[in-house]
Amino acid sequence: MKQNEERKDEDFVFRRIQEIRQEILPYSSEVMEKSRLEVFNAMKQLLYVAEIARVLGLDPLCREGNRLAKSDSYLDRFLALELNEDSLAWASLSAMFKEYDSFQGSVSDRFIMYVYMRGIDMIHNGVSAHGMEAVCNSMLPVEERQKFQTYLKLKRMK
Repeated sequence: MKQNEERKDEDFVFRRIQEIRQEILPYSSEVMEKSRLEVFNAMKQLLYVAEIARVLGLDPLCREGNRLAKSDSYLDRFLALELNEDSLAWASLSAMFKEYDSFQGSVSDRFIMYVYMRGIDMIHNGVSAHGMEAVCNSMLPVEERQKFQTYLKLKRMK
């Protein structure tokens, strides 16, 4: 019975992420024109959070969530919704969906929220770092993908 409920939750999350994707991706060129660095930073932050989860486990991930929750950035606090004691639970993603649905901000901020929701779902499903980077790349317009790869290389050098 519990497995059936988890499957329903998983199906709901998949469908909801796909709906948001269809809503937001048509604006990706406009978003990149206005907010390229913010989007790249969000994707980099997501990859960092995934690495914490993979290498160090849940406790450091929760500490990162606590740090983000204190941020002045609405988007950091949005990501922190997921990084709590119930980290990576479907219910937390559902809370993120509600927050997204009620959000009245810019399309750029909504795009970043989508990046975070998609990323948290990938972390939950155990997608590898390479797979996550590929998905992040696929969210970008084709002409932005090489720029993102260059951005990541530069950030890794620091």
